[in-house]
Amino acid sequence: MNTPRPAARSLRLLLGALCLALLPVAATLGTPGAAQPAYAADGGSPATVSGTGDFADLKVTVSQTRNLVDQVVRISWTGGAPTVSDTAYAANYLQIMQCWGDAETGPTTDQCQFGGSSALGAGAGNQAAGAYTNSRQLNYGAGLQDSEHQPLPPATPSGISYAPFRTVNGDPVSLGNWNEFFDVNSTNEVPYARTNARGAGEVYFETQTAVEAPGLGCGSAVRDAQGRTGGRGCWLVVVPRGTAEIDGSAYTSQSGGQLQSSPLSPANWKHRLLVPLGFEPLGSYCPIGAEERGTLGSEMAAEAVTRWQPALCRTGGKAIYGYAQVPDDTARVKLLSGAPGLVFLGRPAAPDPARKPVYAPVSLSGITIGFFIESQAGFRAPDEVKARNGTRLGSLRLTPRLVAKLLTESYRDGNSRFAESTAKNPENLGRDPEFRRYNPDYADLDFGGKLGDALVPQPLADTTRQLWEWVA
Repeated sequence: MNTPRPAARSLRLLLGALCLALLPVAATLGTPGAAQPAYAADGGSPATVSGTGDFADLKVTVSQTRNLVDQVVRISWTGGAPTVSDTAYAANYLQIMQCWGDAETGPTTDQCQFGGSSALGAGAGNQAAGAYTNSRQLNYGAGLQDSEHQPLPPATPSGISYAPFRTVNGDPVSLGNWNEFFDVNSTNEVPYARTNARGAGEVYFETQTAVEAPGLGCGSAVRDAQGRTGGRGCWLVVVPRGTAEIDGSAYTSQSGGQLQSSPLSPANWKHRLLVPLGFEPLGSYCPIGAEERGTLGSEMAAEAVTRWQPALCRTGGKAIYGYAQVPDDTARVKLLSGAPGLVFLGRPAAPDPARKPVYAPVSLSGITIGFFIESQAGFRAPDEVKARNGTRLGSLRLTPRLVAKLLTESYRDGNSRFAESTAKNPENLGRDPEFRRYNPDYADLDFGGKLGDALVPQPLADTTRQLWEWVA
């Protein structure tokens, strides 16, 4: 889920180290330099779109718009008005969503995945914002009516009108903020994107395929008039929010001094910025009934095997190469058993006189520590530090000792502030004098109960062993 979190959140460790081991296999693994289908030749060029009217100075850039899979793209912008309030979203922010739609004019509101984060309550992620700004609800009481005067969709028995959601395949969908096709756990929407004091901002957005977002169908294999296979395109929609509500009134006159209406309301929707997204095609490329050759190994190779599948099926063998994700220890046992004959793993198997596997590198990688931290000034921080609130921090200097503290729950916020074992330790990484010595830019920041620990996604993986060897 890509719903924004509070100003800082726990570190996540993403570890990688991979090599390939294989026993002799009578199969063709593809032809280097073979011609690629048209959809793969478009490149992954960035795109920039501009706002109109009150948002004419706004320019939004998407880092990649072609050859997309389930991945993350960077969305950045300039020319926006600074978001009102340091810790809340009162006015002047962006709302971002992914939609399907075959019309050249772009999608309609019923084709967009938005509203799932409303399951978290007003202001998703416990960040204060207007009650309906992260929802599909279109009626807000007698005091707030849309100036576009478009009739509302039929109300539910409770009297609430929602912007309906229509799937790419026309499936039955329950009316409401979330439904059978997306909810708070699966939606990739960004209900609140902050603009800093310089009028700029950035977020990282997950582009979802038909696998992750079946209601949108992005990347589903389709054929053009020439019989070429490509992926169904989709749209990125950005709805800028200013200081005026849908009836023209100022946000300060609304409840809590915040914008209240949904971005799907017509008066807000008309300001949308559209970016077309091109996806790699999904689906099976091999003839039905083709022989399948099994492979298995580390989770890190799964996407690579999936991306190789189209080329493998265009070779003379027309073979389907299946892939099963297993722990590294299981992969080593399977390698020495000879079934299957192609295995991906991080460390070699123990020597066996009866079998002598051949090892070949398939990728170059190493340990990565992933983090997402936004600047949050402490109460006594200088004004220039407070002006950077909400800005994403791009650097973090860590030593093996600091990583060890995170992994062993040595900080009080990683364990418990009431635990005797850590009672004399710093609350979190941000308050550790050792960390601040290496990261002076964090000295005036305060992250509350965050940054207390780090998580390892695969405790028994070879990459985790490599991590602990580095720490030791």
